[in-house]
Amino acid sequence: MISWIQNTFQKHFKWLFLLLLVVVIIGFVFVTGATSSLFGGGHGNPKAVRREFFGVNLNSREGATVFSDARLSITLNYGEIPIQDEQLQPFALGRYTAIALADSIKLPPPTEKEIVDHIRGLAFFRNAQGLFDNKRYTDFRDQLRTNPRISEADVDRVIIDDIRVDKVQKLLAGPGYTLPADVIEQLRQADTRWTLDVASLDYASFNPAIKVDEAVIKKYFDDNALRYEIPAKVSVRYLDFPAAAWLPQVTVTDDEARDYYHANAWRFPKPETKAPALLQPQTPETADAEADFAAVKPQVIEALRQQKARTLAAKAASDVSLALFGKVRLDALPAFIESNKLTVKTVPPLDEQTIPAELGGSPSVMDEARKLSADQPYSDAITTPGGAAVLVWQENIPSRQPAFAEVRERVTADWQATEKRRLFNAAGVTVRAAIEAGLKSGKSFTDAVTAAAQAAHLTAKVDTWKDFTRVSPPQGIPGAALQPLASLDKGQVSEMTMSAEQKGILVHVAGKVLPEAAASSPRYAELQKEIAAFNAGRSGGEQLNAVMEAEYSRMAPVAP
Repeated sequence: MISWIQNTFQKHFKWLFLLLLVVVIIGFVFVTGATSSLFGGGHGNPKAVRREFFGVNLNSREGATVFSDARLSITLNYGEIPIQDEQLQPFALGRYTAIALADSIKLPPPTEKEIVDHIRGLAFFRNAQGLFDNKRYTDFRDQLRTNPRISEADVDRVIIDDIRVDKVQKLLAGPGYTLPADVIEQLRQADTRWTLDVASLDYASFNPAIKVDEAVIKKYFDDNALRYEIPAKVSVRYLDFPAAAWLPQVTVTDDEARDYYHANAWRFPKPETKAPALLQPQTPETADAEADFAAVKPQVIEALRQQKARTLAAKAASDVSLALFGKVRLDALPAFIESNKLTVKTVPPLDEQTIPAELGGSPSVMDEARKLSADQPYSDAITTPGGAAVLVWQENIPSRQPAFAEVRERVTADWQATEKRRLFNAAGVTVRAAIEAGLKSGKSFTDAVTAAAQAAHLTAKVDTWKDFTRVSPPQGIPGAALQPLASLDKGQVSEMTMSAEQKGILVHVAGKVLPEAAASSPRYAELQKEIAAFNAGRSGGEQLNAVMEAEYSRMAPVAP
């Protein structure tokens, strides 16, 4: 949201911050249901249904660029954050909507200064101190020269488009607005100074007696039947293209190895040298790039040979996939395999949780497998740890509901875990009441916690955190201790919440000092401006979202 929330989220909750940017600030919505069907046919598949979105067929190679550019944009702007296709799709469609608007109003390309300023602000090129790192940027550009998937032209296009997208958003945003009450509330959230006593109740050591009753377990299974449904699977084989098969034909020249080293020097640290004797004079090391390269040359050559072999394996897999597509029926595949001297391997049926390691374990493998059918039995080439592969469809296995006996052990363990959590939460309510009673009787918070925890057979620890704001929380304080502060006054004890470390957190407000809220203060003016900018951005995002939804609703399948 505004700067202090951004700083906190970027530091502690980077993934949530990205989702807020996607859902709130940028205004790109989830287009459910039909959206996912856009990507079920495979980009570049001539049989895939055409779906035009601002003049681009999303089921085409050009359409694939819309989504690959969006993924690269996220990486450059927010760092390397893993994002699934279902999160990427609304972002990509909204981003392309803004690009289409920029084209429609003939928005000029950015100036060189605008491009430089934008690059210097990208999170991907910041160092640990949050400052632009020119070496990191230069290394990234150098590595693009040997990157088979992303080129310098791709990066330049994404950066220029991102600048134009930002300009469109600002044009749509308008001046923004704010109310005094919003500023005062934000001041209190950001600048109130807190002193907290935080009790941590250990969940791991909590060991209540839990009696297993067969009827209760069976009822739990019936009530949670969907939880135990065995998911649909896809049975496949795969044509294996191991990179090792191409290694004998790979050669690497010294110039190639040297260029590869300079583009990837961080991957090849210099070997440790023997330290000189203490009585011998120590001369400072001098930078010698050629000597550094010579010291690791065998490793560089081998790494480049492996990369070249993987590239050749991927090309061979792509060529075979293309040769199979629409030309070789499944019943003719054995003859095709024999005539082309291919290797076919088997794996257990695939679902999202059981992707074999030999295929890389990546969700993208399941994405490819899910596209397959009797009519389209061959996948595009996929990258594997050992090289490349082409999936071959065998059958779709529908989901099914197992009998209780099949999953009894799992159901029992789940019920016991649920019952333990219920008893722990109940103990938290009891402990809180006992702490409040102890405080009223004059006990210190630590003494009240100790007595209450012992009575509930819990292990407890108390920490005190003094004089801080939520903008700059002290290092080590549990995030769960900050969550209830908005509703707490001095002297109050929060309800128990669970921390990421599986501790029950109870917060006692030992001190609370509200900030000055005068409209004449510089801080008030600063927050007023930031809230207005946020509201303007939200308004612009809503307008952009309306344009995107209108185009999406207009989009209808067009037969190839």
